[in-house]
Amino acid sequence: MQSQLAEPERYAQFLARDDDGAALGLAEASIRQDYVNGTDGSPVGFLEGLYVVPAARRQGVSRALVDAVAAWARSRGCAELASDTALDNLAGQALHERLGFEETERVVFYRRSLAGLPASAALAGEPAPNPLHEVQAVCFDWGGTLMSEQGPADTPMGLWPQVQALPGAAEALALLAGRLPLAIATNATVSRRPMIELALRRVGLGRHFADVFCFTELGHRKNEPEFWDAVERRLGVPRERIAMVGDSLEHDVRAPRRFGVQAVWLNPAGAAATDGDEVPAVADLPAFARWVILAS
Repeated sequence: MQSQLAEPERYAQFLARDDDGAALGLAEASIRQDYVNGTDGSPVGFLEGLYVVPAARRQGVSRALVDAVAAWARSRGCAELASDTALDNLAGQALHERLGFEETERVVFYRRSLAGLPASAALAGEPAPNPLHEVQAVCFDWGGTLMSEQGPADTPMGLWPQVQALPGAAEALALLAGRLPLAIATNATVSRRPMIELALRRVGLGRHFADVFCFTELGHRKNEPEFWDAVERRLGVPRERIAMVGDSLEHDVRAPRRFGVQAVWLNPAGAAATDGDEVPAVADLPAFARWVILAS
């Protein structure tokens, strides 16, 4: 996000607020120079993301945000504004049509993973033995593990002016993509699930996750059995076959391990565990991802 803000001619973010200054919605846009499906020329303005808080919907906020994006794109020489949404997102398609977009084409995207390295190559330079076994699903902590927590503490992260993925997050998720279910497990108290998902989408990570387990939705934290009951039930995987990684020794490692989860401490600073309690630890997320690959 910081790199995008450093290029105002290419990227823009628009925030809608009410008369009291409370955030109502957010739109993100870019100028794309390469070919955009269904358009006739280049450059093209592209609506990268649009979110309006539920209480402010159907009040013209989306239209005002998209109009601001359109004016910004015109000012940068674009004759067209493009966007996209999922084939099964009928509400999103209807919103686009109400906002003046017209459907141009439907495509199916494919990918082929190139992350299938031999075990010896995947673990090159990794001295610690792999503590994981028979992993069938993975839970990632959110703030402090995947996403930077540097922002206004009383505002949902999805509405922050800047959001940032932490080093190694994108690489680790790319290594695990398509191999087994990935989920978020967070004790966050300010951001509800839609704001968590929006923050992940803003840094390009949202597509990787099958589910989000959060205190604001479940009413339970990772140190309570009900939290892991929900994870086990919705993922359809026994908790003993779930791997968890996070930056908090207490909340992301010790608490899940009490319920049988294979939890690993993300410890880039190499800090010592308190009370002499030895727990599995990694210095970065890609190392954890390689452990999962070998144990799944």
